Amino acid sequence: AASSAPISSKALEVLVLLASLRRSLFSSDDERQAFLGRLLRGTLHLLQSQHGLTEHENYHELCRLLARLKANYQLSELVQA
Repeated sequence: AASSAPISSKALEVLVLLASLRRSLFSSDDERQAFLGRLLRGTLHLLQSQHGLTEHENYHELCRLLARLKANYQLSELVQA
């Protein structure tokens, strides 16, 4: 159907879920920091390229991802990554 959300919005939804992983899932702070770094680099690339962000569902999921990062990580962790 033409009104269905693009599959890319589902991929972004998965990233939102990954951003919610508990600290205890990681074996070390370094591992968690490396994970956060990869997540932030991908998010930054998406923001810079704006690829797919004209789709409302993608834009909405990106906003959810940014909010989840803000809620689950301290500013010092985000800056370090």
